[in-house]
Amino acid sequence: ATYCSDANGRPLQESSSGEGDAEKYAALSDEDKAMLADVTTSATMSLNDSHGNILAAIIDSFENQVAVNITVG
Repeated sequence: ATYCSDANGRPLQESSSGEGDAEKYAALSDEDKAMLADVTTSATMSLNDSHGNILAAIIDSFENQVAVNITVG
Protein backbone atom coordinates (compact mmCIF):
# COMPACT_ATOMS: atom_id res chain seq x y z
CA ALA A 1 0.00 0.00 0.00
CA THR A 2 1.16 3.49 -0.80
CA TYR A 3 0.72 4.82 2.72
CA CYS A 4 2.02 1.82 4.67
CA SER A 5 5.39 0.28 5.45
CA ASP A 6 6.19 -2.78 3.35
CA ALA A 7 7.93 -4.27 6.40
CA ASN A 8 5.11 -4.17 8.96
CA GLY A 9 1.96 -2.74 7.34
CA ARG A 10 1.85 0.27 9.65
CA PRO A 11 1.08 3.76 8.32
CA LEU A 12 4.20 5.68 7.32
CA GLN A 13 5.40 8.51 9.55
CA GLU A 14 8.02 11.22 9.17
CA SER A 15 10.18 9.25 11.60
CA SER A 16 9.78 5.93 9.73
CA SER A 17 13.20 4.31 9.48
CA GLY A 18 12.51 0.89 7.99
CA GLU A 19 14.10 -0.11 4.71
CA GLY A 20 12.50 2.01 1.98
CA ASP A 21 10.05 3.70 4.37
CA ALA A 22 11.79 7.11 4.44
CA GLU A 23 11.93 7.23 0.64
CA LYS A 24 8.31 6.15 0.37
CA TYR A 25 7.25 8.85 2.86
CA ALA A 26 9.32 11.55 1.12
CA ALA A 27 7.56 10.78 -2.18
CA LEU A 28 4.12 11.53 -0.70
CA SER A 29 2.38 14.86 -1.27
CA ASP A 30 1.94 17.34 1.59
CA GLU A 31 -1.78 16.48 1.59
CA ASP A 32 -1.02 12.77 1.96
CA LYS A 33 1.46 13.46 4.77
CA ALA A 34 -1.18 15.53 6.62
CA MET A 35 -3.71 12.70 6.20
CA LEU A 36 -1.19 10.20 7.58
CA ALA A 37 -0.51 12.44 10.57
CA ASP A 38 -4.25 12.33 11.35
CA VAL A 39 -4.34 8.56 10.91
CA THR A 40 -1.31 7.83 13.06
CA THR A 41 -2.45 9.99 15.98
CA SER A 42 -5.38 7.63 16.54
CA ALA A 43 -4.06 4.36 15.09
CA THR A 44 -3.45 1.57 17.58
CA MET A 45 -3.47 -1.51 15.36
CA SER A 46 -1.21 -2.68 12.58
CA LEU A 47 -2.70 -4.55 9.65
CA ASN A 48 0.19 -6.98 9.82
CA ASP A 49 1.82 -7.52 13.21
CA SER A 50 2.99 -10.31 15.52
CA HIS A 51 -0.62 -11.45 15.93
CA GLY A 52 -1.07 -11.98 12.20
CA ASN A 53 -2.34 -10.23 9.11
CA ILE A 54 -5.89 -8.97 9.76
CA LEU A 55 -6.71 -8.40 6.08
CA ALA A 56 -5.58 -11.90 5.11
CA ALA A 57 -7.68 -13.34 7.95
CA ILE A 58 -10.78 -11.48 6.75
CA ILE A 59 -10.24 -12.61 3.15
CA ASP A 60 -9.64 -16.21 4.30
CA SER A 61 -12.86 -16.16 6.32
CA PHE A 62 -14.86 -15.31 3.18
CA GLU A 63 -13.01 -17.80 0.99
CA ASN A 64 -13.46 -20.62 3.54
CA GLN A 65 -17.08 -20.03 4.44
CA VAL A 66 -19.49 -22.94 4.24
CA ALA A 67 -23.25 -22.99 4.02
CA VAL A 68 -25.07 -23.81 7.25
CA ASN A 69 -28.75 -24.75 7.21
CA ILE A 70 -30.54 -24.38 10.53
CA THR A 71 -34.13 -25.51 11.00
CA VAL A 72 -35.94 -24.08 14.00
CA GLY A 73 -39.22 -25.48 15.19
